[in-house]
Amino acid sequence: MLSRNPLFPNKVTRYELTPETVDCVVFCSKNYRLILPDLHKITDRFNTYFHYTITAYGKDIEPGVPTA
Repeated sequence: MLSRNPLFPNKVTRYELTPETVDCVVFCSKNYRLILPDLHKITDRFNTYFHYTITAYGKDIEPGVPTA
């Protein structure tokens, strides 16, 4: 993966994303529905952790979160 430094845009760092170099892939979301069909591509290779948040906020505060 290539990551550009936001303070120095000309500086780009390459990160190796392999099971040998990555301890865990962490997902943070309120809606995993869109990635579920392809999730096995990551979970088959890497340790994973899923952080799922539940709030009582309505669409006025969180307009992009689908209703249950």
